[in-house]
Amino acid sequence: MIGQVLRYRYELERRLGEGAAFLTFVARDRIKNRSVVIKVLRPSLNTNPAIRMALKEYAEAPRDWAGTGLTSVLGVDDHEGHLFLITELAAGMPLSERIRRTAPFSVPVAVDTAIGIAQALDPAHRLGKAHGALQPTDIIVGVDGGVKITDFGLRDVFLAETEVYAALTASHAPYEAPEAEGGPTPESDVYALGVILFEMLTGERPLVATGAARGLVDPGAAPLPSMRTLNPGVPKMMEELVDKATARSPAGRYRNAGEMLLDLKAMRDSLRFGKALDWSLKPSGVPPPVTAPAVETRLKVEATPVAVVAPPPSKPTPQQPKPSRPQPARKPAPVAETDSGWQKTLNLINLSLTMLFILVVLGGSAFLFLNVTKPNELKVPPLIGKTVAEARNILNERKLKLKVAQQVINDNYPPDTIFTTSPGSGTLVREGSSVAVAVSLGPKQFTVPDVRGLTESRAKEALEREGFKKVDVATREYNEEVSAGSVIRQEPKPGVEVDLSQRIQLVLSNGTSPEVPQDADPNQTELRTWTIPVSVPRRGRRDQVHVEVEFKDAGEARIVYDDYHWPGDKFEVPASGYGTSATVSILVDGKRISRRRLAPTE
Repeated sequence: MIGQVLRYRYELERRLGEGAAFLTFVARDRIKNRSVVIKVLRPSLNTNPAIRMALKEYAEAPRDWAGTGLTSVLGVDDHEGHLFLITELAAGMPLSERIRRTAPFSVPVAVDTAIGIAQALDPAHRLGKAHGALQPTDIIVGVDGGVKITDFGLRDVFLAETEVYAALTASHAPYEAPEAEGGPTPESDVYALGVILFEMLTGERPLVATGAARGLVDPGAAPLPSMRTLNPGVPKMMEELVDKATARSPAGRYRNAGEMLLDLKAMRDSLRFGKALDWSLKPSGVPPPVTAPAVETRLKVEATPVAVVAPPPSKPTPQQPKPSRPQPARKPAPVAETDSGWQKTLNLINLSLTMLFILVVLGGSAFLFLNVTKPNELKVPPLIGKTVAEARNILNERKLKLKVAQQVINDNYPPDTIFTTSPGSGTLVREGSSVAVAVSLGPKQFTVPDVRGLTESRAKEALEREGFKKVDVATREYNEEVSAGSVIRQEPKPGVEVDLSQRIQLVLSNGTSPEVPQDADPNQTELRTWTIPVSVPRRGRRDQVHVEVEFKDAGEARIVYDDYHWPGDKFEVPASGYGTSATVSILVDGKRISRRRLAPTE
């Protein structure tokens, strides 16, 4: 269907995906000169009057949250009996793809993304409306971090079609709130957002789709597993926020996205200004009450000093004997002046000798402690870039130990290679200490898509969309089944798991092999090579055009190139044939724009 124009207006440019209800494309709106999303209803559903009516009502329903983070529904139309929905095209990458490529996210990135999702949901939640099927595939994150949410409320169009509805909800099962069978609510969207936060921070889905119908978990089941066991870098506050969003009972959750947004923004501010995330969302215990008298007494004591008055002496009673008069103390015998001076001198000498002895003892003890009992200190050798075996041998030679603290995916280091150490290289440590290292599991692996049968430009576009940037044409061959300019085979083969640094080699078709002309001059039977220059005219066009190159040598005329290009593109097409000259025609969108004779280059 690529290249087809629907309703004389929407030109299909590329396929976005295929689901239980729609075939989804990116199209160019020729009237308004903008890109849109076209969702073509599947043929099996297109004949269902109830589905067609529900889709039209969905497209025409008023939306008071237009212009927010929810993608706009632009309308519904019909092309030769096939109903299709037109929606806004959100620029960016699905959150599901970002999670697949880079999760676990850092806490600030996850918080910013969650804030964008909550802000997009908030206007609809204020009106009591809910998405009902929120999951990472419905969330588009732009290069600037902006968030758009697609397909808001679209799932309910297919309530009457049991099999289709079950297929649509199957992928959403890990994000489905326990009470969701009663219908979508803002609380069920909050639950889904909590699960998405869990997945962004850990790279794992907390619930696996199990069960007969939709894989729902019983409301009385255990809560989600602890994020901090999967990612120790998650703050406790973050874990409490996710626990509250994914509470089994709706009453224990945030009531809507706006309420959750307040805590998310508070957390973002703490991260931005370097404040510790040490407060708690959980209600703290109430301290025991303090009695009023105790408080009053304490305040009085602190407020004014109290004058203490000595009680008057008590008079002796008849039974008490009178106190005897105190006797004056006897004066000591006088000491000669010379004896007192010598005594002071001797005391001073003894004190000095004692202090000197103490200082000598302390100095000797310190010397022995620092130079005899002190353990050897060693520098941590450079280990980054070494394999685990190499690092262990290096540390053993220095009487140090190796401890593998972490093994994670790392795009910059090959498998079994150390990329971080603690303590760092050059740090002094005691002999026998352990050096903790983080070991790379290698770059993240991606599945090579199948681009066989696609033209060169379409194949490169499909590979680049999956993240593969290194794509080369290895060679060209004649092929009786694959049209000229299309991919015959690829290396690595489709379905193989490789990292994004892998170079993809394409083998392109030169079309059918030229036949040797019968009863021809000897000059006409030698196989030669032509290089055909092609320049795509502009002519005020802004969209891609269909370019074909027709080649006529001594044999039959044939198409040697067939692909789409932008106006103004210039490139060369190789061709092989017989004879000393050939007629070459360039066709754009089926119309011949040039025709000339060319001599072979070899």
